[in-house]
Amino acid sequence: MLLLCAQQLKTILGTLKEAMSVGVPCVASYVGGVPEYARNKENCLLYRFEDYEHLAMNLISLFRSQELCQKLSVQSRFDMKIVVNRMIFIKFQRIFIELF
Repeated sequence: MLLLCAQQLKTILGTLKEAMSVGVPCVASYVGGVPEYARNKENCLLYRFEDYEHLAMNLISLFRSQELCQKLSVQSRFDMKIVVNRMIFIKFQRIFIELF
């Protein structure tokens, strides 16, 4: 199983974050907030939206290499825990600031 997120719009992709947090190997385009948490060849495979050849190469790489899938899976789960913890901290920080 893998997730292909071929977004062209500059949005924050909840689906990508969810897939990464459970360790699904992902291929996504460099749009919006994706580069803030997805790092190419570390926890996700990234490509420029208009570069369909690079997209195809990324997909082939995942289909051919179980090791790459495992590496992306493990690292994305770890990284997304940090991202989620940071988001929770920021929310609590805002609440605290509003209270005091």
